Amino acid sequence: MRLLSALTLLLLLTLPSLAGVAGLSDQPTAFPPGEGALWLGLEVPEDSVAAVSVGMRPVKPLAVTVRQGDWGAQTDVTLELAEARGLLPNLVLDSSGHGGDMTGRLDSLLLGWTRGGVEVTAGAARSGMGDVRPVLQVVLPVKTPVPFINDTWIRAGVGGVDGPMLGAGWSPEPGRMLSITWLRDRGLVAGITEQIAGDDLAQPYFGRSRQPDAGAWTDIGPFMSPGGALHAALADQHPTSDRVSVASHRLGLPGVSARLYAPDLRKWKRHRISAAEIRRGTRFERALTPEKLAHRWEMTLDATMEVEAGPRGYPAASRASAGAQLHLLPWSGLILTAEGRAANASNIPLPRWYPPSKGRDDAALYLYRRFSLDRAQMAFVHAVTPSLDVLAEIGHLDPMYGGGGGELRYQQLTARWSLGLAAHHVWKRPPSVETLYRGSGRTTGFVTAGWEGRDGGSRSELSFGRYMAGDLGMTFTLRRQFGSGLELGMDATATTRSSRLGLSVTLPLIGLGQHVETLARVKVRPLAREYAERLDRAITLSDLRHAAGYARVVGDWDKGFRRR
Repeated sequence: MRLLSALTLLLLLTLPSLAGVAGLSDQPTAFPPGEGALWLGLEVPEDSVAAVSVGMRPVKPLAVTVRQGDWGAQTDVTLELAEARGLLPNLVLDSSGHGGDMTGRLDSLLLGWTRGGVEVTAGAARSGMGDVRPVLQVVLPVKTPVPFINDTWIRAGVGGVDGPMLGAGWSPEPGRMLSITWLRDRGLVAGITEQIAGDDLAQPYFGRSRQPDAGAWTDIGPFMSPGGALHAALADQHPTSDRVSVASHRLGLPGVSARLYAPDLRKWKRHRISAAEIRRGTRFERALTPEKLAHRWEMTLDATMEVEAGPRGYPAASRASAGAQLHLLPWSGLILTAEGRAANASNIPLPRWYPPSKGRDDAALYLYRRFSLDRAQMAFVHAVTPSLDVLAEIGHLDPMYGGGGGELRYQQLTARWSLGLAAHHVWKRPPSVETLYRGSGRTTGFVTAGWEGRDGGSRSELSFGRYMAGDLGMTFTLRRQFGSGLELGMDATATTRSSRLGLSVTLPLIGLGQHVETLARVKVRPLAREYAERLDRAITLSDLRHAAGYARVVGDWDKGFRRR
């Protein structure tokens, strides 16, 4: 229940909005929740273990759900191959039951039609045992004479893991759904679902964490509006020539420089030109390294809940913590970082042997610490050329590892793709002292290909390389940030020894002055695994470049010319 209460709290911090009728977590449907949706569900069978599920749809083609049930943690993946257009239906590929008993695996190819509020799903499914079965499901809205019970529906279908089903549901308010369903192989199942639609939150529910600083050089934080930063920078300019120059950076790493035609700005003040026309006349370049910084330090305070679904009959492992991360910038390019955390962990299994061991299977020795210094490091970042960035770092890079390494990243100014290379040699840190274990050294490294969305809000990376325990494999990460600042993230890893999936939700809260921002975070991920583990780095070139880069600045361009 700790998982349920933590995620429900985060959901209630935002504005709920219905994004479609949610069904049972393991029943195929051609109508996944809308883009930006985040949902939390609880199902209670009459004679079995309660199942908790959490899912998200960070980008339109992909929805992912992680659920804990009879056979431990399982993952469901839904791909929308084609959206309904005119008489053409939705085309959806649904694959559920990954990570559990193979008899519960179900891969479905589905078509979906909707008319007058009625949803019809039809297709074919192949179970883990190899048999193919038809899928047919109908959701019918029902009107009642009772004024406050109007958003009700009936669901009937065949073809799921548990055979034929018949159920009914009620939405007492947008984003909250109650249901009772009969399944042939499970009996009665009661369910409750909380759901929000992140793409509907155009404005932050809380105050923006940090306001933009005025001046030609503008530091853009990861949860700031680049357009707001541009607006503040332009308001501080007094053009003495035909061109006005402003530039962005993130912690001293230069971003993008915009040279605007001054007569266009004067026309805009007289309402004779649009922001789009100004952009067409603007010259964009990679910014130079800033000669001075408006902010010499910044701090992030966070409240974080980390959860791992437990196996059958065992509760979920979890850790609730509060942390503070401080960045000091003595000069451009040098970043000193320290991070401390106070935590309370429960149900994390203790290791079978004393460290040092490979990977993070002894993580309980670290996660059970009430107070810890998770990071104390020094990093140097520099733009070698307009397209090539370099980062070198040394110190306690991770709550469990210390050492040094570096990263190279190539990305042209307006390109959506990037290539990167990172390598580190690290040693495991003892849980109770800030030293390093002798003989525990290991080298880890990755080659990475990245891709940014056109709006600057989404980015993904595919990495190949060597993980902490020496296993080889690949990781796919996807992150999507919406206008409210809400960020949804997922990462999937498969190596020669293991695989894992993680989901994360980050919500910026109130700001404390110009230097301190606060965040609420929930992470659903394995907490103690030997294989498929990487360094948990505080600073990456991808994060620094993206925050102040071309895609974010141009995607938020119109807000830079908002009228007061």
